Amino acid sequence: MSATTRLMVRDMSKLRGDARQPVRVLVPDFSAASGEFVAVLGENGSGKSTFLDMLGLILSPGRLGEYSLCLGGQRIALGHLSREKRARMRGAHFGYALQTGGL
Repeated sequence: MSATTRLMVRDMSKLRGDARQPVRVLVPDFSAASGEFVAVLGENGSGKSTFLDMLGLILSPGRLGEYSLCLGGQRIALGHLSREKRARMRGAHFGYALQTGGL
């Protein structure tokens, strides 16, 4: 990411689990700029991997207010891209290693 790059999320959520024990992963507000280091902490099963999979364009959120990438002053909406366009964005602008493998 260049110095003017910023990732922004607002009101992102995903329902996980099954009907007997549904769990909602909710991200009310998140942003990170290029060069920043961010730690995602939480208990086992709290949604850290789900959050990272949504940020990494691997998993689509169930509900979304905003998910965008600002590149050199241009804002690109990432929330409702097709699978093909998400893959292109990952290849061009994201570095992400899946926790479960599959690379």
